[in-house]
Amino acid sequence: MSRKCQGTNIPTVNEDAIECCSLTPSNCVVMSEAVPCLQLGKGKTLTEAFNRLCKNLKTGSKTIVESGSDEIIVTSNTVGTTTTYTVSATLPSQGDIVVESGSDNVIVTPTTVGNTTTYTISSNGTCGCVIGEDYDTLYSQMQNGELNEGAYYRMLDYTNVYDQPDYLNAMTPKTTVATKTGAVTPIILLAISPTEFAKEIWMPSRPQWRFEFDINFTQTEYMNAPAKGRITKAIDDKGNETQYDHGEILFKRYESVSGSGVFNSFWDTGFGSVEVPTFGSNSFHNKIGVSGFEVGYSIYVLGNNTFGNVALGNTFGNVVFNNTFGDNANINTFGNVVSSNTFGDNAKTNTFGNVVSSNTFGDNAKTNTFGNVANSNTFGNGANSNTFGNDTEFNTFGDGTQSNTFGNDTNSIDFTTATHIYQNYHCEIFKRQDGTDRLRYTDNSDDLVVVDPTT
Repeated sequence: MSRKCQGTNIPTVNEDAIECCSLTPSNCVVMSEAVPCLQLGKGKTLTEAFNRLCKNLKTGSKTIVESGSDEIIVTSNTVGTTTTYTVSATLPSQGDIVVESGSDNVIVTPTTVGNTTTYTISSNGTCGCVIGEDYDTLYSQMQNGELNEGAYYRMLDYTNVYDQPDYLNAMTPKTTVATKTGAVTPIILLAISPTEFAKEIWMPSRPQWRFEFDINFTQTEYMNAPAKGRITKAIDDKGNETQYDHGEILFKRYESVSGSGVFNSFWDTGFGSVEVPTFGSNSFHNKIGVSGFEVGYSIYVLGNNTFGNVALGNTFGNVVFNNTFGDNANINTFGNVVSSNTFGDNAKTNTFGNVVSSNTFGDNAKTNTFGNVANSNTFGNGANSNTFGNDTEFNTFGDGTQSNTFGNDTNSIDFTTATHIYQNYHCEIFKRQDGTDRLRYTDNSDDLVVVDPTT
């Protein structure tokens, strides 16, 4: 005689049917000889389906098949009135099959041939099982329009494959660079049409990170090595954002002085070298745009930017590559096209416009403001509270440049022997009508003094 599971509208078939499940009514599982499938509730995994099947199988040897996996055999052994069911192969790990919360139910459907029943895992809607495949298979299915729209796919063999940027000098890439391969890290993709995956992916090994992915990256950009797609955006659990997987990718830095132990050159100096990540420890809320490869600025996809320990709240526009920061780089803001700049430790609260390249700062560069086009300037330590207009290029400064205002077009001046710009009073560097550079300040008699800026 038929009855119902307590608190549900789902009937059992007879007194010999399975016990009512302990799940909530909307997630109830029903299985008996008269019910042609086992329906597993939302949010459950394949492991739970196997456990339920093992508990309720009534006859001999059963074969449970997961698409793309080895067969899993469930055998029974009856002694007296007790039947024991045994799984003879390793079950998939928790999460090998995932049903997203709120999706349609997973269905396990039996097919009987002779004395063997095969149970097939499927879904009664567009969401359901995560289908495990390698990169080549998924790429082929996408190209051939064979993806199941709305289905989740696990790329089983994803790994970061990348050409590590390396240079002969500040301008010239090496002819041959190392192609690096990271650890195998499966990722989850969502098919949004038969020929397309969503750009957002999920990496189970780093569940708090957010990623975007390009499956069409089939080979590296410089050495043409086979690749398996690439991550095009990563936001980590500390709020750092880049256009690549900064959690694994490493960049090369060389000593600028032999034996110094300071590795701040992105080109090969002939001295020692190390591999470093983009961010050191204790780095939060930094944002770096694309390298500029797509628009022809950089020959490498990866930006090749590195920070020491403690980097907080630094923001860059797009086309950012080959920049090196020491420790404690905090709250610096850069516009677009920022390349080949080197900062020592404690670079803080500096603001740069667009086109900033090949500048070198010592330690403690703080609260400086640059307009657009700041190129090839060299500063010693302690550059502090200076304001520069547009087009500041090819200038050389000693230590302690402070509290100065530079107009536009400050170019090719050697300030190393100057005195006024290193004092604690305000100086203004400007051009006369004839284009000559001059410096003015107010002396202790409140008189305005105008002198050569290099004095």
